[in-house]
Amino acid sequence: MYKTMPTKRHKHILEFLQEVFPAPAVILHLGVRNLFSEIMEEHR
Repeated sequence: MYKTMPTKRHKHILEFLQEVFPAPAVILHLGVRNLFSEIMEEHR
């Protein structure tokens, strides 16, 4: 799927989500399951 993993992009998105939606927040993810879905679950 990827030639190289987009870790820098994922890091920036995760930092943004943690800033905008603090820890007890729940995000309804309606898209298809992907690598970032797993990263979001790990950092609940």
